[in-house]
Amino acid sequence: MKFDKTIPPCHSLGQPMHTTAIAKALTNTSTTSKFSGKYYAEQTLRNTALTITVHGVGAITSPINKHTIQSFIKASKPAQYGLRKETLTDTTVRDTYEITTDKVHVAYEGKHFTAMIDKIRKALGLSNQTKLIPHLHNMLVYEAGQFFKPH
Repeated sequence: MKFDKTIPPCHSLGQPMHTTAIAKALTNTSTTSKFSGKYYAEQTLRNTALTITVHGVGAITSPINKHTIQSFIKASKPAQYGLRKETLTDTTVRDTYEITTDKVHVAYEGKHFTAMIDKIRKALGLSNQTKLIPHLHNMLVYEAGQFFKPH
């Protein structure tokens, strides 16, 4: 299976941010916004249209077995979270692991991914001229009983 697109990690894009309807609406939170879209949308991509490779572990195959999970944990560190202007590590708030973007490579099959992005754009109420650019922000690994409390 050959994939023709990749998702770059956040730090390597080097592209200017484009103002979107959502960004404009969020900027004007002190005034009445006429933004009519949603602030959240999700879609599912078939796992056959996606390949995730973790440095030191290899390509992720489904189902994920215990050996692979242990390899993920070895490649990870305790997950951090943001609170106001601080970045914190506190396992009473967020007890899980994260693998940083420099260790994760995501490749996807173009037509399925493009269709998913189009559905997300529509669900957010954005115009067809708005270009959504996905950004990978770490890969989380949860073991049984681990959590991320609302904060």
